[in-house]
Order: sequence, then C-alpha cells, then structure tokens
Amino acid sequence: MIKAIGFDFGGVISRYTTEVPYTTETLGVDKDLFFNEYHKINHLANVTGSKTYAEVVEIIARKLKVSEDKIKKAKEDTEIRQQSAKIDQQIVNLIKEIKAKNYQVCLISNHGLTLRSDLDKNKLLELFDEIIISQEVGYQKPNPQIFKLALASLNIRPEEFIFIDDHRTPLETAKEIGYVPILYKDMSVADLKKELQKYIQL
Repeated sequence: MIKAIGFDFGGVISRYTTEVPYTTETLGVDKDLFFNEYHKINHLANVTGSKTYAEVVEIIARKLKVSEDKIKKAKEDTEIRQQSAKIDQQIVNLIKEIKAKNYQVCLISNHGLTLRSDLDKNKLLELFDEIIISQEVGYQKPNPQIFKLALASLNIRPEEFIFIDDHRTPLETAKEIGYVPILYKDMSVADLKKELQKYIQL
C-alpha cells in the first residue's frame, strides 16, 4: 500500500515559462549526446555547488567543440530560462489534495542550497513532510542513497513510495530500490492525477 508520494522540484513543481530555445537547440548538438555528458558532471552544480548550471553547460559545450558564439548564447539563455521559472499552482493544488487524503508528501531535488529559501519565499515548505536537497545531503538522483534518506525520514518501505520526476535518468534506480516511478513528461496535471489514481485514492 502506498503511504507517501515524492515530487521533483524543477520541471514538476516549478516550470519554465520562457520561449527561449532549449540548450541543445542553441548549441546545435544532439540532445542525447548533451545529456550523456551532463549526467557525468552535473554533480558540480547539484552536489558540490562548485559550478553554476550555466558553467556546467559551458564545460559540456567546449568538450563538444561548440563555437564561442553559441556557448555565450546558451549561457545567456540558461540564465533567462532559470529566471523564468514559476511555481505550477495546479501541481501545488494536487499536492494539497494528496495530503488531504493523509498521504505523506516529500520533495527530492537535485538542486543547490538556495532551494529551501525559495520554497519558504513561495510559502511551500509546509507542503512537505520531508525535503531532501542534493547539495544539502551530498547525493543526487539517481543515487540510491538520496532515496534511502527520504524513505528513512518518512519511515516507510520502498514499495510504499511513489516518486515523480520529469526526466528518466533520476528514475533509473527505481527498480533497484523498489519504489514506484512516474515520469511526468508530455502529460498534463490531469493526466498525472489519473496515473496516481492507479495507486492511491484521490
């Protein structure tokens, strides 16, 4: 029986609202090739905090031999995109509906130290029974350790947990750990609710 639902932040609770082209489009590189490199070094932004996301983009672009003009534009677009991020109120309402049914809700995010203050500023801290942020704990998704921290904090077993993310990579260890993964991509909030209703009462 499911007892808790976990949400990613960026791309799930927070969504970009700009029409700025995606990074791979600006750089003119294959998306799979870019993300293959990204997942090798994104810990620099999400865990150690030694680089910003824009700087991570630059490192990858240089490795892929992208021109200086495209690198500059991609970094500018990255900053614009991040500044455009807005809280999705429909997701917030869904979380409130889940909590009203007495399920625990947690946040697990590959993010920097500013996230907790951003949540506080948007009055979202009280939405979650547990908040796990990669740069605070020293692990990032899909490392099983970050999920084990969440499960221990919620005092539940893996099979009692659903986690929702907008990327496949953070969900790669779902089978190994034993939780239920939901990929929130190319679907509406209504679609997500229908998917959740396969496992919980809403």
